[in-house]
Amino acid sequence: VVLGGVLWLLLGHWAFGGVGFGCGFLVPRLMLAHLKRERHRKFQNQLVEGLLLLSSCFKAGLSTMQSLKVITEEMESPISQEFGLLLKETRMGVNLDEALVHLKQRMPSDDMTLFVSTVLVARETGGDITAVFSKLVETIRERRKIKEKIKTLTFMARLQAMIMACLPFAFSYMSYQIDPTYFNFFIRDPTGKLLLVVVFLLQLIGAFLFMRFSRSPF
Repeated sequence: VVLGGVLWLLLGHWAFGGVGFGCGFLVPRLMLAHLKRERHRKFQNQLVEGLLLLSSCFKAGLSTMQSLKVITEEMESPISQEFGLLLKETRMGVNLDEALVHLKQRMPSDDMTLFVSTVLVARETGGDITAVFSKLVETIRERRKIKEKIKTLTFMARLQAMIMACLPFAFSYMSYQIDPTYFNFFIRDPTGKLLLVVVFLLQLIGAFLFMRFSRSPF
């Protein structure tokens, strides 16, 4: 609301106020979503190392709870925070199986599904959990290799999307530098201002669709 009001007062047109309101509404949410994705990505990158540490703890004869505590003490956030929250839930009376399901819900991914399913099945059926974890780590590593290959194959499409999104802005800047009078209609005429806002919004939508259709599924 504040950003929309400021732009309306400074530029003297309600359309710019609408753009400011939209930016003020969307930008914080986009930033928060970006931070969540980065935290999730960092957690996934730490997962293999955490599973190797768990496997080593099991080989040393530690229990499941003791092994999880080692992760919270030896590794960095966010994986230490998430497993620390899991331990806090168990201390508050939550069953370990339920706490693991909560962990999977907070950090959803195929790798976490494999990890939680492996632990739950091992706790229910018994068996050599050390060997199971070794196989799990090997499986996750192979999946990571396939994902990286897919990201490499889709890189050109993502690069094209970024270039196409930036091209209109670069063209507009170069045209303005050549002859600023080209944009008098968009700057001074009320209809031109409205069209400029519409073009800007359509450009954002187009850039979003480009990135959405060309991004890797992982």
